Amino acid sequence: MGPRIRSFAVVAVVAITAAVAAVAALNRGALPPLDVVFVSILFAFLGLGLRAAVHAWRSAHRAASVAATTIGRSPEEAARAAVDEERARMSADIEAVVRRAVLAVRAHAAALPSALRPPAAGSEDDDATDPRHDLAAAAPGEPATAGATTPASPADVPAVLRAIQHDGRAATAELRRLLELLRAPGGDGGPVPAEAEPIASPRPRPGALDLVLAAVAVAVCLVESLAGPALDLPGPSVVAVLLGVVAAAATLAWRVDPGAALAVQAAAVAVGTTLGTPVRFGTWTVLAFGLLMWAAVAHPRRGPLAIVGPVALTAVGVWSQVVWSPDNVGILVVILAAAALTGSASRVLDARRRRSAASAARHEAILDREAGAAVQRDRIATARELHDAVSATIGVIVMQAGAAELRWASDRPAAIRAIGVVVAAADQAVDELDDLMPRLAGATLGGSADRGPADLPSLVERMRHAGVHVDATLQDPPPDLPRDLAATAYRIAQEGVANAARHAPGSRIALCLAVVGDAVEVSVVDDGARAAPRSRGGYGLTGLAERVAEVGGEFAAGPRDDRGFRVMARLPLVHVDGAPG
Repeated sequence: MGPRIRSFAVVAVVAITAAVAAVAALNRGALPPLDVVFVSILFAFLGLGLRAAVHAWRSAHRAASVAATTIGRSPEEAARAAVDEERARMSADIEAVVRRAVLAVRAHAAALPSALRPPAAGSEDDDATDPRHDLAAAAPGEPATAGATTPASPADVPAVLRAIQHDGRAATAELRRLLELLRAPGGDGGPVPAEAEPIASPRPRPGALDLVLAAVAVAVCLVESLAGPALDLPGPSVVAVLLGVVAAAATLAWRVDPGAALAVQAAAVAVGTTLGTPVRFGTWTVLAFGLLMWAAVAHPRRGPLAIVGPVALTAVGVWSQVVWSPDNVGILVVILAAAALTGSASRVLDARRRRSAASAARHEAILDREAGAAVQRDRIATARELHDAVSATIGVIVMQAGAAELRWASDRPAAIRAIGVVVAAADQAVDELDDLMPRLAGATLGGSADRGPADLPSLVERMRHAGVHVDATLQDPPPDLPRDLAATAYRIAQEGVANAARHAPGSRIALCLAVVGDAVEVSVVDDGARAAPRSRGGYGLTGLAERVAEVGGEFAAGPRDDRGFRVMARLPLVHVDGAPG
C-alpha cells in the first residue's frame, strides 16, 4: 500500500469513527444507518479537505527550503564550483590529447643523443662533437634528456627526425583543435526569467477519475431521489430528478472549470426552486457541491464565472433550503464553508510554493549565468596558458628537426646543434605542461609559471641556439614588475619571437623591453619579407591582445610599412580603467 492510499485509508477510518461517535451522541446511543453513512461522508469530505491543505503546506515548506538553499548560494560560489568541474574535465583532455603528443615527441628526441656519440672516446676533441656539450649550451638551466628510451643509431637519426616532425605537427593539430574547443563561444544562461505567480494552470481535460466521480454523484442522486417514498418522503417529480442529475453530472468539470460547473448547479437548483420542484439535497451534494466549491477556490480559472459560480450556488442553495428544507440549511453552509476554507488554505499555500519555486528558479538562472560566464572566461584563460606553454616550443622542435634532417648529410655539426635544441625544447615543452597542470587544478591561472623579464635572456639564448637571429635590448637589472604584468611582458616577447621565427625564417628579430615613464613597453620587430603576409587571426596574437586588455594596456600587431612584422604593447604600471595594475 502506497503512502497516498494509506493516507486516504486513515481519513476514511477517522471519518467513520467520528461519525459513529457523533451520531450516537446526537441520538442517545442509537445509530441510524443512513445518518451514520451521511455523517461519515461529510467527515470524510472534511478530512480530505484538510489533507489537501496539509499536503499543500508540506509542498510549500519543501519549496521554501529549496529556495532558501538555492538563494544561499552566492554567484561566486556557483562560479567557483563550475570552474572547478570544468578544469577537471579540461585537465583530462589536456592529459589525454596534448601531453600525450608532446611526450611522443620527447620520446623520439630522447633517443637521439646516444646516436651522436663519437665512435672513439678519450681525446680532447671529443667534447667538440659530444652532444652533451651542445645540449648543455643549447638550453642553459633546462634538462637535456627526457628519461630512458630506446637508443637510436646514427643511421636511424633521419628517420627519428622525420618522426619528431610528424609527431610535432600532430601535437600542433591536436593543440589547435583543443584551443578551438576552449575558445568556442558559450551561452551566458540567457535572460533571467521574470517572477510570476501563475494563478491558473493550463486547463486539463476530464479524465477517468473525473468520470468516476461524476458517475458516483449521479448514481447517489438518483438513488436518494427515487428512494424518497421508502423513507416516508414525498416522491420527486421527473423535473426535479432531471435537475438533480444535471447538478450531479456537473461534477465532471471539477478540474476543467469548477466555476462554470457551480454556475450550472446554481441554475439547476434555481429552476427547481422557482418551479416548485426543488432538487432534493442529500449525500450526493457533499461530493458534487463540496468538491466543486473546493476546486473553484483552490484552483480558480480566469473569467467572471470563477466568482459568479461559487457565489451563485451558495446563495441559491441557501435560498432553496430555507424555502423547502430549513433544517438542512446549517448542513449546507457547513459543507460549502468547509470546502471554501480548505480550498483557500490550499490556494494560499500553493501560491507560496509557486513563489518559492519562481524565486529559486530566478536565482538558479543567475547562478547558471554567472557560472557560465566564469567557465567561459576560464576556458579562454586556459587556452592562452596552453598555447603559451607549448605552441611556440613545439614550433621550434618541428623547425629544428627539419633543419637537422636537411643538414645531417652535409653539415653534421650544425645538425647536431639543431638536435640539441630539439632535445632541450622537448624537455621544456613537457616541463611547461607539468607546470600548467597543477595550476589548472588550483586557482592560479594567469601567472604563466611566474615568468617575467628576468627570464628573457634565457629565451633569447635558446632562440639563438636554434638558429634564430635575435637582437635583444633589455634592461639590466630586469625591472621588478607586478606578477601579472611580468608574465604578460614575457609572453608578448615569447610569442612575438616565436611567430617571427616561424613565419619569417631567416629574418632578423629585434626584441625590446623597457620601462618608459609609467608603463612597460614591449616590442618585437622582424625584417622578414612581405611576400607571405601573416594572418592576424591566430590564437597567439588573440591571446596576447586579451592579456594586454586585462591589465589595461595597449596592443598592436601588423605588417610594417617597408617589410617585416611588428608586435607592440604598452602595459601601465598603475591601475587603469578598472584593470589590475
